[in-house]
Amino acid sequence: GVSNFETAYAMTMHLAAKGYRRIGFVSTPIHGNDRLQQRRIGYHAALAELGMEKHADLEVEVPITAQGGADALGKLTDRHADIDAIFFSSDTLALGAIQECHRRKWPIPGRIAIAGYGDMDIAAQLVPALTTVKVDRYGMGRRAVRHLLARLAGDTKVPTITSLGFEIVDRDSA
Repeated sequence: GVSNFETAYAMTMHLAAKGYRRIGFVSTPIHGNDRLQQRRIGYHAALAELGMEKHADLEVEVPITAQGGADALGKLTDRHADIDAIFFSSDTLALGAIQECHRRKWPIPGRIAIAGYGDMDIAAQLVPALTTVKVDRYGMGRRAVRHLLARLAGDTKVPTITSLGFEIVDRDSA
């Protein structure tokens, strides 16, 4: 798989390197989801390293829908008029936020930067194209099947954890 901590840390650092200083974090409900918990911890670690305060009201949990992303954008900008970037834990949420910015006639990234997670096929086609974390989800599946087949064949030296890495895809939304 991929380190959810490292991916979120890297995206938060990427946004900060581009000059953003009030970075929000939006995810689906985190309770019981260790991947999302690690993403939030990575986001917090980056903020701490950058000397930025961690504010619970810069974080929102919403359903994993485009409407959830739109709602999150509204909540965060209502709470903090000076928020300048939001890191969404999925491209679906980020897509909804981009649509909401268009409805509000807010320039992206002029008014606010949007970043996602997953590099869905549509991410590059959005206007503006979505900055996102790219993980090789198909490669993960292929590697998992190969490891499973090797184990079933009696290979005891198959690693239990294999990191496939990730990439920050810097596009026009941030």
